[in-house]
Amino acid sequence: MSPTALADALATLLRGAALRVARHPEGADLELRFATPPPESFELNLALRGHGCAVQRVVSPLSSVANPGGFALFVRRNLVGARVRDVVGEHNGLAFCLDRRGDAWTLRVDRSTQQLRVVDGDGRVRAVSSGRPPHGDAPARPRAVDSATPSVPDAARVAALAVLDGAADRARADADAGLRRAVRNEARRARRLVERLGEDLGRADGAEALREAGEVLKVAMHAVPAGADHIEMPVPWAPDGRVVRIDLQRDRSPAQNVERLFRRARALAVARAAIAERLEAARARTAALEALAADDVAGEDLRSAAVALGVRLPKMPTPGGAPASPRRRSPATTVPAGVDRFETESGRELLVGRSAAANDVLVTRLARGADLWLHVKDRRGAHGLLRASGKDAPPGRDLATAACLVAWLSGVEREGTADVSWTEARNVRKSKGLAPGMVYVQKERVLRVAVERSVVDAFYARRGETR
Repeated sequence: MSPTALADALATLLRGAALRVARHPEGADLELRFATPPPESFELNLALRGHGCAVQRVVSPLSSVANPGGFALFVRRNLVGARVRDVVGEHNGLAFCLDRRGDAWTLRVDRSTQQLRVVDGDGRVRAVSSGRPPHGDAPARPRAVDSATPSVPDAARVAALAVLDGAADRARADADAGLRRAVRNEARRARRLVERLGEDLGRADGAEALREAGEVLKVAMHAVPAGADHIEMPVPWAPDGRVVRIDLQRDRSPAQNVERLFRRARALAVARAAIAERLEAARARTAALEALAADDVAGEDLRSAAVALGVRLPKMPTPGGAPASPRRRSPATTVPAGVDRFETESGRELLVGRSAAANDVLVTRLARGADLWLHVKDRRGAHGLLRASGKDAPPGRDLATAACLVAWLSGVEREGTADVSWTEARNVRKSKGLAPGMVYVQKERVLRVAVERSVVDAFYARRGETR
C-alpha cells in the first residue's frame, strides 16, 4: 500500500482530532490517543514504530514501560493537546501535521531511518525515537482544507479503519517474512562456519604428528645430512617399523629444526582447544537457528528470538519499492601500521606485512578473494598480498618480482634463493586461537626465486626511496 493511501485514511479519521495521551508502551516506540470533538467524540489509539509496522490501530491499550524514556516524555510535554491539521504521505513514510496554540509541529514516521522524529515549524529536529537526528528536516505541509472540522460519515470511517488495519496486517506479514529470510540466511552462514571449523579442527589434529616428528629428529639429529630439505626416518618406538617423513629448513641446524617442530606442535595444540570450543558453540547456535526457522512464531516474539541469536535484522525498504541507497565505501588511501605498500612494474599494488600482527591484518582485513598471498615456505617472515584487478590474475612477471621482494623482507640474503608459497587469498584463513602470524593455507603452490638486488631496488625506487 502506498503511503498516500494510508495517509488519506488517517486524515479522514483524525483531521481536527486532538492528541490526548502519549505513552511509551512495550513493543512500540510510541502510543498515541486521539479524540475528535463533539458531537462525534470518536477515539483512536495508534502504536507507532520505526521498524516493521509503522502505524497500527490499538484496540486495547498496550502495557506500559516502567521507564518511559526521553522521546515519549518530550512528545507528552510538547504535543499533547495539539490538533491534527492533516496526515501527509511522504516517499519514506508518514507525517502528522499538528497545531498546538498556533505553533506548527510535525511528527514524522520515517521507515528509511527506522525512527520517529518531532520537527518544529523552523525545521529543527527536536527529538528522535532512536539513533541520531539528521542535520535538518523540513516540516510537512498540510493540504488546504476548510477550517471547520468536517463530519465523517460512518461508512467513510469504517472504510478508513479497514485501510488502516489492512496496511498494518501487510506490514506485519512483510516484517515477519523478512525476519524469516534473515534467520534462514544466518542459519546457512552458521552451517558454513561449522564446516570450516571442522576442517580447521582436522588440521589442528596434526599437532601430535609434528610432536612425534620432533621426537624422532631429536633422537637421530646426527643422521641428518647437511643441506637436506627433508629426511625419512623410522620411529624407534613403533613396533611396526613405521617411517615418517620430516620436512626440514635447510638454513637451520638439526637442533633448530627440532625446536621449530615442537613450537608448531604447541601452537596447534593450543589452537585445537580454542577451535573445539568454537565448534561446539557454533553447532549449538546452528541448531537453535534451524529450529527458529522451522517454528511458526511471529511478530515481536520472532524478532526478540532472532536478536537473541545474533541475527542481522533486515532494513525496512523505502515505501514504494525503491531500495535504500547503499553506503559506498571510499577507497582506502592509507594502510594500517606495520603494512608496507609497494607497486609492481605493471602498476599493481603489493602489500607486505612487517610483523605478525600486520600479517594477520593482511589476511583478515585487507585480502580479497582473487588477490595472491605469498610467504617464504617453512620460514618465519613477511606475508605479501598482490592485488588482482577484477577477474584478471596478476601476470607472471609481477608474481615473480613480488615473491623476490617478500623473500628479501623475510631475511633471505640478496643473490640467494628461496621457495615462496603462493595461492589465492580465498584459500588462506585465520582461525581464532592461532598464534599471531599463523594461518591455514590450502591449494598452495611453490615458486623458487632468486633475490636480485635490481628487483628489490626497483620496488623501493617506485616508492621514492632506494635501499
